[in-house]
Amino acid sequence: MTSLKLDYNITMGYPAVRTPVYALLDLFIKLQESKRGNTYYLPDYLALLMHPYLKNIRHTIKSTHTRILIHSIEESLLAEGKTFIDLSAIEQRQDIFEKASLMTQRKAPIQDLKDALTGAHDIFIRKMDGVRTLAQLAAAFEEILVFLLRHSPAARYPFSGEFFNSFFLLLDKIKGSLIKDEEFDDPKDLFDLFRHVAKEEHISFRGIPLKGLQILGLLETRALNFDRVFLLSANEGILPAVESFDSLLPLSLRGALGMPLHYQNEEIYRYHFHHLISSAREVHIFYRQIEKESRSRFVERLVWEEEKKRGQLGVLKAMPVELNVSLYPSGRFEVAKSPEILHILQTIDFSATGLNSYLKCPAQFYFTKVLKLKEKERMTEELDVAEIGTILHKVMEILYQPFAGKGALGEQEYACLEKNLAGVLEKVFMEKFGELRGEQYLLKEMALDRLKRYILLEKEEFVDKIRIISTEEELSCSLELEDGTLVRLNGRADRIDRLSETDMIVDYKSGSLDHYSFNAAAFNRVLSSRDEMKEEIKSLQLPFYALLYQRVRSILPKKINCKLISLRNPRKGDEKLLFNKPKKGGEETNREEFLEGYFLPTIKNLIGEILNPEIPFGRDDKGEGCQYCPFPTFCRKAG
Repeated sequence: MTSLKLDYNITMGYPAVRTPVYALLDLFIKLQESKRGNTYYLPDYLALLMHPYLKNIRHTIKSTHTRILIHSIEESLLAEGKTFIDLSAIEQRQDIFEKASLMTQRKAPIQDLKDALTGAHDIFIRKMDGVRTLAQLAAAFEEILVFLLRHSPAARYPFSGEFFNSFFLLLDKIKGSLIKDEEFDDPKDLFDLFRHVAKEEHISFRGIPLKGLQILGLLETRALNFDRVFLLSANEGILPAVESFDSLLPLSLRGALGMPLHYQNEEIYRYHFHHLISSAREVHIFYRQIEKESRSRFVERLVWEEEKKRGQLGVLKAMPVELNVSLYPSGRFEVAKSPEILHILQTIDFSATGLNSYLKCPAQFYFTKVLKLKEKERMTEELDVAEIGTILHKVMEILYQPFAGKGALGEQEYACLEKNLAGVLEKVFMEKFGELRGEQYLLKEMALDRLKRYILLEKEEFVDKIRIISTEEELSCSLELEDGTLVRLNGRADRIDRLSETDMIVDYKSGSLDHYSFNAAAFNRVLSSRDEMKEEIKSLQLPFYALLYQRVRSILPKKINCKLISLRNPRKGDEKLLFNKPKKGGEETNREEFLEGYFLPTIKNLIGEILNPEIPFGRDDKGEGCQYCPFPTFCRKAG
C-alpha cells in the first residue's frame, strides 16, 4: 500500500493477529508452551531467532554479525538433530562462536558474540520464565517491543508505527484490567487469554476520507454512494460472516433480554449489501471458486433475481481472474565452463554419487559439485529417507566392525550380532536425537525388528561361509583419460565380504533397490555420451564400485562382485547382484570384458564430457527429477 501513487483511506481495520508484531509475540508464547523443564523445543527456538525483527538486531554487535551468529547457531544445532536444547549449553558452545567469528568481515571478537547471545536469551526468553499474571506478561512484552524499536529495523517496516502503537495500547489495557494480578496455575491458560484478547483488536489506518481509494468494511458504507465498487472475498462464511452461537443462552432468552440474534445480524448485512450494490454505477464482485468454498448466498440471490427478471439462465456469468507468477527462468538453462569452473573440475574427485547426479541432470551436478551447494537442513517432525538411511548405515557399521579381519561368521558371531543390536540402535538414536519422541521411538522399534530380520536371513544363508574384510572402507585411485588427463575416483564401501573365492562389495539401501540396480549381462557396448548412458543406465553405483575395487586391490575381475541389500523390508532372495548366476543353459558374464572393455571406456567418456569446455552444464528438460531437485528456484522449468 505504501507504494501507491494516490491517496487512500483504510477504515475497516486490520486484524492485529495478522501483523508481524503479533506473529513475534506468538513465537515467544509457543516457545514457553513447548518448554520441558529447563530445555526448549528446537524448532520453536529457531523460529523465534529467525524472525526478521530479532535476527537483524544491532545492540552490542552489528546487525550483520547478529545474522551470521544466528545462522551459525541454526546450522550447528540442526546438524546435531537433537529435539530439545538448553540455553546455557548453547552459550558455552565455543565452536558456534568461532564459526560465526570467521564468517564476519573482520573476525568479530568471540566474547562479543557470546555476550550478544546471552543478552538475547535474557531479554527474549528467560524474561518470560515464571510469568503467571497478565500484568507480568504485558510488562515482559512491553519491554521486548521497546527494545526492538530501539535496536532493530522494525520501525522502518511498512505500517510499523500503527502496529506497535496498537499493541502498546493493548498492553496498557491489559495492565489496567481488573484481573491483571490474578495468578494462573497453568501458563497456557494465561497465553490463551492473551491470544483471545488480541483477536478482538483491529488496527485503523488514518488517511484522506473524502478522496482517493477507500477501503471500508461493509457496515462502514451505510448512507454512502460510490461510482465504482470492488467487493472482495464475497464467499459464504465471509459474507455474511459465520458467528458462533451462544449455547448457554437459548434464542428465546436472548430475544427476551433484547440481545441481538444471529439471523438479525445477517439481515443487517443483507440490507447494506443491497444498498451498496444498487447505489453504485459499476460493481465488481470477487470470490474464490474452489471445491470447499462457494460464493455468498447474497451473490446467489442477485444472480437468481436477474435470471428471473430476464427469464433466462446463465445471464450473469463469472469471469475467471488469474494471476500467474513464475519465479523460474524461462528458456534453456546453460552454464558455460569458464576457466574458473574448469579449474574446479580438475581438482574434484569423481564418485558414483556425483556421476549419477550428472546423468540425472548436468545442472544439478554443477550446483552440488562445482558451486558446493547443499540443501539447508530443517527441523521437521518427519524423518526423511536420507536421514533414516544414515542412521541404519551407522548401526550396521558399529555392529559388524568388530568382526572385520577375523574368521568366518559362525553361530556364535551371529548370536553376538543379535544380542548387540538393541544396544547399538539405542546408542545411535540417542546420539542423533537425544530424547526419543513419537515418530523417532517408533522408527527405532521398526529398525530393531527389520535389522534383526536381516541378520537372521543372512545367518540362515551364510553362516560359516563369509568373512568380513572391512566396513565403511574408503577406496580411491587415479584414472587416466584418453587425452592423458589424470582424475581421481573415490568411493566408500559399506561392507566388503569374502565369500568362497569372491570378494563381495555390499551396499545397504533403506529404500527400493530398483533405482540402483545394474544388469551387467545386458551391458555389451561402449556408450559415448551422457544422452546414450541415461537411456540404458539407472545407476552407476555397482559397476563403479567393482571397477574401483579392482584397481585399488589389483585383483582379477572374476573374483569381484557387488550387491545391493534392502534394509527396509528384508526378504530371502531380495537383493540385486551386479553379476548374476547364469540361467540354465546360459553363459556367465565375462567380468573382465565387462569392466575393462565396456564399462571403463564408458566412464572415461562420461568424465571426459564433464571436463569438455565445449559442453556447457545444461538443464535436463526431459528428466523427471525436477520434482525432487533440491535447487528448484535456480533452473526449474517454467510452469
